[in-house]
Amino acid sequence: KVHVAIELDTMEVLSVAYTDSNTNDCEVVKELCQGIVGKVASVRADGAYDTEEFRKIIWDWGAKCLIPTAR
Repeated sequence: KVHVAIELDTMEVLSVAYTDSNTNDCEVVKELCQGIVGKVASVRADGAYDTEEFRKIIWDWGAKCLIPTAR
């Protein structure tokens, strides 16, 4: 699978991570976030990325979290 972080205003690719199909999306969050520099205003992702670790990263960035909670 390909995981991509995009700046929505410019459509610039900020970070990319590749995994096999057996890897959960949330397992790539740390790697994907390491490639992002600069101010982050908000994060949008599907519920597969919803973890406490990712929410802490978003909190530390001072960004708004727009991820539906995993159930």
